[in-house]
Amino acid sequence: MKPVPVIFRPAARAALLGLAAAIPAIAAAEEIPCGQVVATVVCRADATQSYALYLPSVYDPKRAWPVLYCFDPGGRGHVPVELFQAAAEKFGYVVAGSNNSRNGPWADNLKAIEAMVHDTGVRFSLDGSRRYAVGMSGGARVATEVAATGLVRGAVACSAAFSGGETPRQVPFVLFGTAGTDDFNCPEMRRTDRDLDARGTPHRVVFFAGGHGWPPPELAMEAVGWLELQAMRAGKRPKDEVFIHTLFESRRAATAALPPAGAWREYQSLAADFSGLVDTADVARRAAALAGSREIRAAEKQERQLEQRQLDLNDELYADARDGRLARLREAAAGLRRQAAAPEDSPDRRLARRVLEGMGITSAEQARQLLAQHEYGDAAMNLELAAILHPDRPRTHYELARARALNGERAAALAALQAAVTAGFKDAAQAEQEAAFARLRPEPSFQQLLAAMKP
Repeated sequence: MKPVPVIFRPAARAALLGLAAAIPAIAAAEEIPCGQVVATVVCRADATQSYALYLPSVYDPKRAWPVLYCFDPGGRGHVPVELFQAAAEKFGYVVAGSNNSRNGPWADNLKAIEAMVHDTGVRFSLDGSRRYAVGMSGGARVATEVAATGLVRGAVACSAAFSGGETPRQVPFVLFGTAGTDDFNCPEMRRTDRDLDARGTPHRVVFFAGGHGWPPPELAMEAVGWLELQAMRAGKRPKDEVFIHTLFESRRAATAALPPAGAWREYQSLAADFSGLVDTADVARRAAALAGSREIRAAEKQERQLEQRQLDLNDELYADARDGRLARLREAAAGLRRQAAAPEDSPDRRLARRVLEGMGITSAEQARQLLAQHEYGDAAMNLELAAILHPDRPRTHYELARARALNGERAAALAALQAAVTAGFKDAAQAEQEAAFARLRPEPSFQQLLAAMKP
């Protein structure tokens, strides 16, 4: 089961390209505090749109500042702004995070992008040659789509990359990627890394211990530092020799302590990132020496086998849910949860965590789209899968109860609602007002469940 591709139409691309030209060249003075995160800045031209904002403490409208446009899949603009705040202060960036862009209809996303980009362009003095898009998961796909229009010069893509998970043949912007080792999109980010290598696109992809989400603060700092390095290479800002040599030596020292597979990737990255800025002959030789080693071949083979096993398991779980083999599905899910809870890291633990989280999120997202299309039976099947994979998530059981009720399955809806209550669902007011439960309300069992939700 694959997620629905996220793609801007040509008209949307043209609209974003035209947007940059329409922004005034100089910004008016604005009474917004510097040096602190502002959770909500309402767009002047559209009061339904807003964004979180960080202005460096030394912000001065007399000069132009680079900017990060951030996109969170849940519309939590403050989350990436807070994450990149320290880097923005160190390197002198304006950071804006949309409160309206989120996983969902693309007309809504385009509206949010246009509103935030236009409003920041009017209010603040921004450097048009150093605009970047930042996103996580579905927001990362927004960021790369925005970068593909030419509106920004590069993207920071966290826990996902391109629409549909496929790297375009041409990528005309620089890209810094991140993913957790337990992230279900980790294989996608590894493929993206290989694809961009083949295309000769300036990029860096870094993996950290964790799951599907925004990277830790130190990686946010590294991402902005890498964008600064790329701006120096492209002549978009003056070269800072101290910064360049300090960064090169710190990365080279860290690489020397890595196992062969990690060192090989890092030496390759060092040679590519600093070519023309420092003498990279030594790191290039080290990368070449490791490239054909037995350890590298074994590590690459294991990683590709893990990717294929993840795809195969996803297909098997979805087929069991689709065909109603729920006992087999529950047994497989229980086995995956045991593997995922193992105390020591291992390929099996990473695989189990990737499959559980990935299928849980994907099936829930599919169900949301199917509910909007009134395809209640298929929505319920996807939610059943998500609930079996994660029986401790009350909201999933609640959404399953809604889908069952909308599909006319009273007994199954009540069973799912009971599971939601058992898992900890406590919002009695929402359940009482839920239109999908209209035919269930007269039943004593429904009233008993409502009573169980209340303190």
